[in-house]
Amino acid sequence: MAINLGYNRLTKITIFLSIFVVFAGSMVKVTGSGMGCPDWPKCFGYYIPPFDESQLIWKPNFQYYSGEMIFWKGDLLKANDDFSSEMLFNLNNWSIYDKHDYHVYNPIHTIIEYVNRLVSVLLGLSVILMILFSFKSIKNRKSNILFSFLALLLIGFNAWLGKLVVEGVLDPGDISSHMLAAFALIMALSFTHSQNSHSQSFMYSRNYKLLQIGCFIYLLYQLFIGVLLRQTFDTYSDISRELWVENAGINFLLHRSSSLLYAGAVIFIYMILKNVSKKSFEWRNFRWIIVLTIAEIISGAVMGYLEVPKFAQPFHVIVSSILLLVQANLFFKIILKSKQNGRELERI
Repeated sequence: MAINLGYNRLTKITIFLSIFVVFAGSMVKVTGSGMGCPDWPKCFGYYIPPFDESQLIWKPNFQYYSGEMIFWKGDLLKANDDFSSEMLFNLNNWSIYDKHDYHVYNPIHTIIEYVNRLVSVLLGLSVILMILFSFKSIKNRKSNILFSFLALLLIGFNAWLGKLVVEGVLDPGDISSHMLAAFALIMALSFTHSQNSHSQSFMYSRNYKLLQIGCFIYLLYQLFIGVLLRQTFDTYSDISRELWVENAGINFLLHRSSSLLYAGAVIFIYMILKNVSKKSFEWRNFRWIIVLTIAEIISGAVMGYLEVPKFAQPFHVIVSSILLLVQANLFFKIILKSKQNGRELERI
């Protein structure tokens, strides 16, 4: 099983990077750094972004390369081709960047956005390694290959959505699609992690199955409402945060109140699992659900009663992402065990 062990380790690394990408994206959002790089996939036309505005000021006798950008008389210009500048500025070498009219440079925003993109690249490389290792899998080879390619497809799709976010100057709808695609990636990685786990398990009761499946579906609903709520808050960016919750409408009330139903289901599942082995796959995941559910409720309450403070938003998002991961682990384990039991009955 050594080859599968390498694949499993890569899966865990990829899961960690996917969660970190969600966190980095939430930090980009909460700090307003989404336009720190006005183009995509480069940043001001550079692979390594400018960390000082002087790099974006036109210089005579300087080598410019195609796509590199400068600020000139209030406009953002990009080089049409590779050329060396002369003593006098020649507009023929440049064209106005026409994807949008945003032309502000903030070095902190640029760094935050660049880190977000850099981690996304590392995530893509990790998935490519997963694909290579999946071909050498001993167990679940076909499924590992399929879901590794699915993860790469979702990363590519999310990268394209990131491009739309930048070109749309942080359109709230594009950001929501970007976040939902990230959640889809986490679920795809959760499936392959659950499938390749070698941890011991236990025989599921009917009540346990119903509760876990219900919790998974309900959590997806909660995440979707949360994304819509975040989109609603984006439309209130010009008004005081004190009015955000007041004007959020029914979505906020549903999202806040229904979280208590999920917490109630977690209590019932605990009553079922409290006597199972603490080394089992189910308990090792469920103990995280207990902690994360408490953290989710507390962070939600902080946002609801303390006027949506900036620090609470990325924390709430990262907790939601990890909660989705572990809840999906338990859901997929039920599905996988049901299929395995079905195959065993067919042999009989």
